[in-house]
Amino acid sequence: MGKDGKQHNTTISRLKFAQLNCNRSRAVHDLMLKNCKDECIDIMIGSELTNNTVNIGISDVNKDYFVKMYIDLEVETKFKGKDYIGHIFKATVIVSCHFSPNGAEDDFEELLENLSVQINRWTSTKKILIGGDLNAKTPVLGSAVANRRRLVLEDWISHTGIVVMNEGNVPTFCSVNGSSIIDVTLVNCGMVKALESWRVEENQKT
Repeated sequence: MGKDGKQHNTTISRLKFAQLNCNRSRAVHDLMLKNCKDECIDIMIGSELTNNTVNIGISDVNKDYFVKMYIDLEVETKFKGKDYIGHIFKATVIVSCHFSPNGAEDDFEELLENLSVQINRWTSTKKILIGGDLNAKTPVLGSAVANRRRLVLEDWISHTGIVVMNEGNVPTFCSVNGSSIIDVTLVNCGMVKALESWRVEENQKT
């Protein structure tokens, strides 16, 4: 799943983002590296790396989520929390998150609350982009089916004023067990104006 803008190495609005769910696959990880080079990706955000992945940038201990920089862009600070991780730039905040399909609903709500803290803290002064595999199925993301997290996520989106960039109904995750739309790209109003397009790379699915 990619977020494309004009490539440039100075302003965030001219960068090329990509978002990927590796599904713990080494083959997908290797394809990711090749694709980033071929497509001139500037910043990669994603989830579910293999445990032996190295040089992936900033990630959690289990490598459930990560942010990888492919350009020399000044980072003011980095932050980590339960189920999320992020970079803060001069005018932009980039966050990657992941929530297990087996996680408790209370923990899911805690993740969303923590993301709300970051949104409220930065939305008036910075553009915000949040990408992640939340394992939440809802028509808001283009899913034809829903799971128990639907109402929680939809209510949170409504209250935060965050904008869902997902378009269409192309699955963002595919495996031998089926396909689904469980990956989401969220932005604040400032970032909406800076992004040119959003699309699912159908030949890059896991």
